[in-house]
Amino acid sequence: MACSLFEAKRIADFQGYFIRMITKKGSHIGSEIRVALFVFLFFQSTFSSGQVLVCGTPDPSGKETLGRETTLHSLKDSRSAEYPTAANPVFLPIRFHVLRRSNGTDGATTSDLNKVLSTLNSSFATSGIQFYMAGSIPDFIDNDTYFEFDYSEEAALCSQHDLPNAINLYVPGIITNGGSSLTGYGYYPSTNATSNRLFVRKDRLLDNKTVAHEMGHYFNLLHTFYNNSNAILSVRELVTRGEGANCAGTGDLLCDTPADPFELPNTTTTGCTYTGTATDANGQLFAPSLSNLMSYYYACGNEFTAGQYTRMGDGLLLRTNPTNQYTLDYAASAEEAPANLLASLTDNGVLLTFSDTSSNESGYIIERATAPAGPYVSLTGLAPDVTTFLDADLRSNTTYYYRVRASNSSRYSTLSSVEVGRQYCRPSYATACSPVLIADFILSDGSGTLINNVNTDCGSSSYSDHTGLKAEVKAGENYAFTARAVAGGAGSYYQQHLTIWVDFNQNGTFDSGEMAYQSTETAQMTPTVAGTMSIPMDAFPGETRMRVRSQYHTYGPVTDPCAQLAFGEAEDYTLNITNDKFPLPAPLLTATSTTLCEGEKAVLTATSCAGTLTWSHGATGTSVEVSPTVTTSYTATCTQDGCTGPASDSLIITVLPKIKATLGTDATVRRGDSTLLTISRQSGTFPWGFTLSDGSVYENLPDSIFTVFLKPTVTTTYHLTQVQDKTCGVGEGSGTATVTVVQPVKVDVQVKVFLEGPYRSTTQTMTTALNQRGLLPGQVPLNSSAPPTPAGQPYYTSPWNYPGTEAVSVYPADVVDWVLVSLRSPSRSVTEVVYRGAALLHANGTLSFPGSAPELFEQEEYYLVVEHRNHLGVLSERAIKVEKGQLSYDFSQQDSFTATTPRSVGQKKIGTLFAMLSCDGNQKTPNQHYDINVSDFSLWKGANGLFDRYLPTDFNLDAQVSVADKVLWNRNNGKFSMIGRQ
Repeated sequence: MACSLFEAKRIADFQGYFIRMITKKGSHIGSEIRVALFVFLFFQSTFSSGQVLVCGTPDPSGKETLGRETTLHSLKDSRSAEYPTAANPVFLPIRFHVLRRSNGTDGATTSDLNKVLSTLNSSFATSGIQFYMAGSIPDFIDNDTYFEFDYSEEAALCSQHDLPNAINLYVPGIITNGGSSLTGYGYYPSTNATSNRLFVRKDRLLDNKTVAHEMGHYFNLLHTFYNNSNAILSVRELVTRGEGANCAGTGDLLCDTPADPFELPNTTTTGCTYTGTATDANGQLFAPSLSNLMSYYYACGNEFTAGQYTRMGDGLLLRTNPTNQYTLDYAASAEEAPANLLASLTDNGVLLTFSDTSSNESGYIIERATAPAGPYVSLTGLAPDVTTFLDADLRSNTTYYYRVRASNSSRYSTLSSVEVGRQYCRPSYATACSPVLIADFILSDGSGTLINNVNTDCGSSSYSDHTGLKAEVKAGENYAFTARAVAGGAGSYYQQHLTIWVDFNQNGTFDSGEMAYQSTETAQMTPTVAGTMSIPMDAFPGETRMRVRSQYHTYGPVTDPCAQLAFGEAEDYTLNITNDKFPLPAPLLTATSTTLCEGEKAVLTATSCAGTLTWSHGATGTSVEVSPTVTTSYTATCTQDGCTGPASDSLIITVLPKIKATLGTDATVRRGDSTLLTISRQSGTFPWGFTLSDGSVYENLPDSIFTVFLKPTVTTTYHLTQVQDKTCGVGEGSGTATVTVVQPVKVDVQVKVFLEGPYRSTTQTMTTALNQRGLLPGQVPLNSSAPPTPAGQPYYTSPWNYPGTEAVSVYPADVVDWVLVSLRSPSRSVTEVVYRGAALLHANGTLSFPGSAPELFEQEEYYLVVEHRNHLGVLSERAIKVEKGQLSYDFSQQDSFTATTPRSVGQKKIGTLFAMLSCDGNQKTPNQHYDINVSDFSLWKGANGLFDRYLPTDFNLDAQVSVADKVLWNRNNGKFSMIGRQ
């Protein structure tokens, strides 16, 4: 399997290091080789075969994407219910199909599946979509063949195991497609039952990325790099989000996911920092998000954007479309909700206990919130019968609310809450206790060593609590430290970045201003890094937590004291701070308004300061006027007698930007067709609205992206005349979109066709008896006792019901009869008729059209149909292209279309020419195929002997119903055509 550039770089680093180790001289060579070999093999395994996302979900075509958007627009118009929210989610069932070896080994466990469910619920919480397990026991499939699953085996496997009313998630040990290894794949929303499946390789279930990535596709999310290398430049997403932006109609169709140049030339990354130089079609540098779940930057994060959550909400409409061949209504099956939930604060975190009240639970989902009403986020999944959990990921000075449900149910326990005081987060690493660690940490002042913690191991899960080691320090003083990646600074090591935080305000959180030291590219643990740290004058006195944290150097400097990192170690110590000048009071801040629209002003006021008050933005004085352009956090400090006290609590002024919206890209359509115009809200609040340049007004819009169906008759350029939201009023609309309308042209239809009945092979023409006898519609019969045929074309009645007004009062002498001509496009189907017109059939087989010529599109192709009132209709074998305003086809030179199942006829070959088969006189039933049968004989029998009549039983069109017509019927009885009829 190929790996991404930054993973390849890490592998190369360790390969180089390993080579250096085996070529070193010295007595300790054996131990160093062993360590280097372990780490090389560990990283080789981790990065080469695991840490790359290889999604097999095929990218949709533009037509498929537009089709889904069109369907979605229709579903949204008819939607009656509100979208689900984090506070009021919808619960959907997932049926896990676990592929194991034939002996029942190597498959995912029920415990794994519950953790997957928890992670998935956490990722999708903001969308209002949550999941439960369909059934109390997963579908375990013990089969060596399917354990090593190939895409070609999908139909055989799923036909036996798919549920029609739940999301089907298959977990094989291996996934391949034509020899290529995949980490997973799924399908975009469709009405087809085959789209209701996902596949994720077992080793990717718990990576916090792959399952959510494939589920994103399931709910209509595209890759962030979709179409970035398309040969058509206009469909590639541009970087800009301002004037000229095309993000709403290209790429992943979202504007809050940056354009992604993945796999384009010059797209390098260093750790989780993009360092490429690739540019878009406008020459602008890409700046992709490496943390997005729908990207391929595997190790760099797992987040969705607000736009992606909204789009998945729309995807839910597609997945619950009533016309789907599947549903998502598998009933939750756990009997009872868990009971007696109790949250207790311990030294290690919050301990949860509860009672198992059900005999058929598939496991449990633990959820947490900071308010009773939520929103709740899933913390973990537990195996069946496990009824305790320790929550160690806590924030200081916070009240937490917990609830639990069976993972195959949506019924929750009662709430239990606990108030957490000062509680420090416990950092973690994806690979705990790797050889990447802090071996020595030493802190000293000018006179001696304060902390001397050397030759230490990695601690529990790469975290070591050394808070029992305390150093006496003073505010305003500097202190030196030394950190080493190997004990004593000698021996094999792994280069690391190092950062030190001190909780100077003792609030239980390492705030952004409490970073006391951070390594640089030129000063790292190689293996030793030394530096100084300062204790500020406003540091609170007393015992204070210090955190020392490292990570492997290719990931860049350590920037987060709490988040999970890949490799490294964290250690906590205690500083006992003395501050003789402390405390000065922290100012108390108020504002005339804490929420402003862009351009508005607020007055900030500080109290509880007898000295000089300094604001975080540089202003001084007890009251200041501010007009921030973005949401800004303000603090203030008080300085008195040369001593500055602690900063105030933050006062956040939220700035609501003026609404800005832009139009999508240009489009080209044929007259009569519709297109989608996309309007994207780039800033502002909900609900919002806009006025289009055609005068149409759209209000109370709940989504960031809105699509308008347009059907202009001429080329039109659209722009936004006004955009507004209810919070900040009128904003700014930008961009234009030109819809070019291709106009049809009047087409000269040149057709030649013969009717078997009046055709004479000796002259290769047809007789005109009906015309000569005055029996055609609108003529005066020669026989004064014969009834005249009503004027106008004869196809206004059933089964044709053609309403055309074509009529002739004086017929050319060579006219045989009327025929009905129709055109079908883009297929032969009778449901795709785009034109019908009545025409006069001349003796030489040519047609003339008394009515107006059809308006068609140049270079478009059409299937041609000719119908007659008592002959089998004919359909051109191929589509005919309109060229230079002309559409030509000669049925006499070739047979017409014939179906193979069942085998139907086309025309009758008479000599070297073809003619339409006679004797289909009974055509009274619409929407049927043509058929010559006994009903035509019965019709003839009832009219036999009549003459000088315009009758359907006059099969040879000689102005009389006689035995000659029966002879024709005898020859053609049983023949039928499958071309379809209006």
